[in-house]
Amino acid sequence: MVSLCPRLRKKKSKPWSCICAGSLTHTPEFADSVLELARALGLEDRIDFPGELGAPELDTLYHSASIFVLATHYEGYGMALAEALARGLPVLSTHGGAVPDTVPLEAGVLVPPGDERALAVALQELLAGSEGAARRAGLAEGSLRHGRSLPTWDDAAVAFERAVRELSPGE
Repeated sequence: MVSLCPRLRKKKSKPWSCICAGSLTHTPEFADSVLELARALGLEDRIDFPGELGAPELDTLYHSASIFVLATHYEGYGMALAEALARGLPVLSTHGGAVPDTVPLEAGVLVPPGDERALAVALQELLAGSEGAARRAGLAEGSLRHGRSLPTWDDAAVAFERAVRELSPGE
């Protein structure tokens, strides 16, 4: 069940919008529950659910965003997080799984998985006026620095090929 911290429900005066990109058909029951929650909370004018997007559309969203939020319970690596870091976005996520190995402290704020209050407080602080903007700017600099150290897709493909060849008998 997706819920929204009561503190954020009351903060509709803050100027914010959210784009939740991703499949609306892969797990339709979950997607429907999130869409219904947005309607029930009166947030349909602030949250957009465009569905699955191609690379050009995602790239446009990444470049127009001021923060990347992933309230995950567990990530084995966190490809979406790495994509955000590669674009210099400050990240708000959780300590779930390998997220702390993917998102350094200089690039993001991490909260316990499932702790909606901690997530809401962290998001509120990152969106709070000039102090929040300054914090996001600092995290964005750290994110960009770290993102530059990540391997490119070509580098990852070469490393994968090398590993497969090393494990292949007689090669």
